[in-house]
Amino acid sequence: IQTVAILFCQSALHTGNIQLVIAATITPFTSLLGVYFFLWIQRLVGTTPKTMVMVLASLGALCPIYVLIGGIPGVPIGLKSTTELYIVAAYFGFLVSAISSYCRSTFAQMVPRGHENEFFAFYQITAAGSSWLGPLVTGIISDITLDMRNSFWFILIAIVLGIALMGTVDVEGGRDESVAFSLVERRNSMASRKSDEAEP
Repeated sequence: IQTVAILFCQSALHTGNIQLVIAATITPFTSLLGVYFFLWIQRLVGTTPKTMVMVLASLGALCPIYVLIGGIPGVPIGLKSTTELYIVAAYFGFLVSAISSYCRSTFAQMVPRGHENEFFAFYQITAAGSSWLGPLVTGIISDITLDMRNSFWFILIAIVLGIALMGTVDVEGGRDESVAFSLVERRNSMASRKSDEAEP
């Protein structure tokens, strides 16, 4: 969202570098507030990290929806001014670090003990390796429709699909399987060690 929003502001709003720097400065401050706020909410409600991911993603979907509203003729809002850019940056920052933390927390519950490095390396590769896809697709949509605002349809659809897929994740089952995997691995390791010790 952040990368596409910056490109949109530069092309559609002709936002200057100073305004973009201000928006980029706002985001980390609200990110810090968002992490502690949603942690407090989670503890207050007593919900799971998976639920928090889905809730935060749903709230994040309001960003592309807000931009798309600006495409309706006669509507004065929808990321059409620098002031709105600052507000969207603050709102996005309030969510982004919290959802990233809860995604990692959910993933960590299903990682077999002793294999954290491999699994989180894979997690990081897939997260960073797919970062080029969004700007590529949104750029193609912008070139075809001649309106970069339409690119936010792709972002909205991606978020909705992500929420739907997240709903199918069986965290409890994944945790049980990771524990079972660790037990089998430990037994195999012990059996291999005993076999090595028994050899003359």
